[in-house]
Amino acid sequence: MAHLGDITLGDTLDFKFSTVGTTGAPTTLAGTPVVSAYVGNSTTQITAGITLSVDFDGVTGLHNVRVVASGANGYAAQTNVDLVITTGTVGGTSVVGYVIGSFSIENRSTQAIEAKTDMIPASPAAVGDIPTAVENADALLGRNVSGGSSTGRTVKQALHVLRNKSAVAAGTLTVYDTDDATSSWTATVSSDAAADPITGVDPT
Repeated sequence: MAHLGDITLGDTLDFKFSTVGTTGAPTTLAGTPVVSAYVGNSTTQITAGITLSVDFDGVTGLHNVRVVASGANGYAAQTNVDLVITTGTVGGTSVVGYVIGSFSIENRSTQAIEAKTDMIPASPAAVGDIPTAVENADALLGRNVSGGSSTGRTVKQALHVLRNKSAVAAGTLTVYDTDDATSSWTATVSSDAAADPITGVDPT
């Protein structure tokens, strides 16, 4: 069984697995085979969004599984998923119960870390003296940042400055969410130097 990595909710995942007979030779997965997904320790079998291609590309014993891991198909973020053969035979022998792959959804990546920062209170006073380098965007950017939609930066917002798309226009810094389109927060900016360190132009 292979671990297929950590994906984002809504992603489409493709992977391949093989079946062999008693002699070790590649053998077709027969008996109207079905691959189902189990999320965590739930006993609910998810088959929506799963496509099994037997003898993929005409190669005997090689099979492709495509999983559309969307919320509409029953998947959720911060979960682990196992893919199991729930119908099928190889050489006339049932292979029901074989685990052929596993993956997680936003459960091991920086997305999961970011999601967990939502539990941190927005007010720095509520969690003690948070270092300025994390609390305030000015320390991260090396210039004065004030005003805007938030004067105290949360840990999540600070991570956005380090990782996400940002842009300066008309004296306003905009930091975006991971989709590069939705604004996470904004602030007015000024610079001690003539050139803005991000855009290369004078924001004043």
